[in-house]
Amino acid sequence: VLSILGDAAAALPTVRKAWLAPETEDRPAYVLALIGMILGILSVREMTFSSYAFNVYLLIVSGALVTILYLPRASSHIEPTA
Repeated sequence: VLSILGDAAAALPTVRKAWLAPETEDRPAYVLALIGMILGILSVREMTFSSYAFNVYLLIVSGALVTILYLPRASSHIEPTA
């Protein structure tokens, strides 16, 4: 649990930067990380909380980052009308 909290604190600046400036992030790297997290969960052999918790957390963070980077968002830029 402490490793999840520590990593979450470290992930917050990355998520913030991805939200504010998504064009500066390497999108394919986050997709590969998400695929890696899925494979990591599938490779767990023991069905215990400690076996799954950190992998599930990483899957959630990776999924959130991929979603932030790939889903179109409404622009705050207002086009002038003619």
